Amino acid sequence: MALNPILPQRADHSYRGPALALVGLYNFIICFIGAVVLVRYRSLVPFMFVLLLVQQLSRYLILQILPIARTGAAPGGTINFVILTIMIVGLAVSLWRRAVPDPASTLS
Repeated sequence: MALNPILPQRADHSYRGPALALVGLYNFIICFIGAVVLVRYRSLVPFMFVLLLVQQLSRYLILQILPIARTGAAPGGTINFVILTIMIVGLAVSLWRRAVPDPASTLS
């Protein structure tokens, strides 16, 4: 084939399809649980934000301990920072309680 000299036999030498499929399944399950929490269990929204923050921070910690060899700067750093910021703001907003009006004062 004409592309054999250009393209390697395998794109990477350590990751296989099943490992990537498991990561995709894990992400799908987390999204599904988050959707169920939003629809049915509203009081668990802060817990889901904490769970997502722990996941994000543990990924960062694992990559600091076991870095992946790269040839250049990874483009996802900015996106990960934005997602982390949104999760922290979402957690703060989900924990913020509004003042409940007194029912006796609204009847008069």
